Amino acid sequence: MGRSKGRAHSSKAGCSAPVIKQERKLCVYCSDTVIKKSELLIKGNLLYGYVCANCGETESFTMADLQKMTGADLATLKKCESLKKYTLPEGSDGSDVLVGFFEFKKCGICQNLLKKGDNVRDHNNECHDAVQICSLGCKQFVKAENFEKHQENCGIFCPKCKEIPSTPNNDYRQHFMNELKDVFACPADGCCKAFLREDLDQICQHLLLTHMWISAVKNQQIASPVNKRRRKE
Repeated sequence: MGRSKGRAHSSKAGCSAPVIKQERKLCVYCSDTVIKKSELLIKGNLLYGYVCANCGETESFTMADLQKMTGADLATLKKCESLKKYTLPEGSDGSDVLVGFFEFKKCGICQNLLKKGDNVRDHNNECHDAVQICSLGCKQFVKAENFEKHQENCGIFCPKCKEIPSTPNNDYRQHFMNELKDVFACPADGCCKAFLREDLDQICQHLLLTHMWISAVKNQQIASPVNKRRRKE
């Protein structure tokens, strides 16, 4: 007679160990179950998860993607402290190196991640009622009942002007996209952070530690210089 599934038996007759339930590993993008051997991913120092094989292909974020996002050349990116732990293959310029999986779109209501090709408005029409989109900088959908309070606290502080700029229709992102080429505004939905482009290492640290799912080992290596500086302050 075969042993029953899901129960570990003791070598002693009549004794059996308690049933151990194994937590399912779900993809952070599509919520599908991923294989047991999937690599553990970390975002920041608190959240952990996994990416399935399909999303691993469609949502992958490479050094070339980081170059396009920041506008910096690869040679300059390679000098950033937060990127030095990435190993560049021999004979490669490093553009194809996997940095991680970026949170481009995240629902401000249910906090679910959306894929690159997904439409946030379609998601909200299907999953949520009575929502409004904020045009003051974060471009995030918010419940109508919380919208007024949200707008009181929203806006992108410009590190060059040292203030939240005034623009037509109060769409603060236009200030960074069209007027100040030396200021980088984070492209992630819901984020109101902006940096001077000359502070490239700060930009990369923000992107990697706030919006990027990366390998647990790589995340510890990247976060360590930041933690060391914090302890000194």
